[in-house]
Amino acid sequence: MGQRILATDSAPRVVSVGGRSSALLAIDATEGLPCRLTCVVEVTDSGSSTGIIRRHFGVPAPGDIRSALARLAEPSERIAPLRDLIEYRFQAQPGSDLDGMAFGNILLAGLTLQLGDFHQAILTMGEILGVRGSVLPVANENIRLCAELVDGTIVRGEYEVRGRDKPPIRRLFLDGPRAELLPDSRAAILEADLILLGPGAFYTSLLPCLIVPGVPQALAASGAYRVLIANNTTTLGQTEHMSFGDQMRTVLEIIGPEALDCVLVNCARPPEEMLRAYNEIGLQWIEPAGEDITRLRGLGIEVVQADLTEGDWNGVRALHKVDTIRHDPKKLRKVIQTLRAVSAEMVQVPGQDPH
Repeated sequence: MGQRILATDSAPRVVSVGGRSSALLAIDATEGLPCRLTCVVEVTDSGSSTGIIRRHFGVPAPGDIRSALARLAEPSERIAPLRDLIEYRFQAQPGSDLDGMAFGNILLAGLTLQLGDFHQAILTMGEILGVRGSVLPVANENIRLCAELVDGTIVRGEYEVRGRDKPPIRRLFLDGPRAELLPDSRAAILEADLILLGPGAFYTSLLPCLIVPGVPQALAASGAYRVLIANNTTTLGQTEHMSFGDQMRTVLEIIGPEALDCVLVNCARPPEEMLRAYNEIGLQWIEPAGEDITRLRGLGIEVVQADLTEGDWNGVRALHKVDTIRHDPKKLRKVIQTLRAVSAEMVQVPGQDPH
């Protein structure tokens, strides 16, 4: 991992909003740029080791936040062993709660119980890792993601919301303690110069942030240039039945067109070999129709089309969740540098090659 640039107080403030995919993409895309990055991350994941931690200890989801903290860790030999330990997954007897458990999830849970506050636990882990930037939960409560399906059925828990072979999702809602946008996350959004929404699983990464009370209002009030990075593919159990236009309408129903300035669309259709590989696991390439783009522009939302398809693809990756065609952070970095909100300041530092 390359050296991150220490930004000055006057450097552009960049905020990513979403889950693990959006946070890691923003971290990699801004590496080497003189900016101040804050990742505002969802807290409703309930699968894998994160789900086990939540069931045992009643804390918000630590998994995506853990990954962002590890990626932002100080790139030094002193911190490297700890960074690797944070991401280490135990190999235990199959079926055991510890099998596949990420050590960083246990550490975040322990810090939360010790300090009595999830946000403070994240700040403490950030200090331990010497993170360059900030990682914040979108909310500080132990909330549960729920969905109403088109047949009226209610499913509760993120794992169930993303379950396959169910009717399409009609709407999302939150259950548990009354949630609200964390004050520090609100401040980050209001003070940002550039906000990147997504990409990531539509109903279980992006929208769980946007439906938190206070988020639409903060986005609408922010003076930032607000960019939605459109997903490259459909997501199993979530958007198989949705077009690009359907997804845009759903986002705008939640936040309103006044909270969005731009939609960034990957216009580089991947090679047929890549498309076939993802089609075989049920994912489809998303291509916006002309009328979708016209509608967005009619709402005053800019549509930027650019080649963002990952360039070093070596086949479908075996992940805890289903892989997807990713955005290339190097290509996104170049697009970020051209956006009118930050183009004057967001330049590569001379002599720095982040990769």
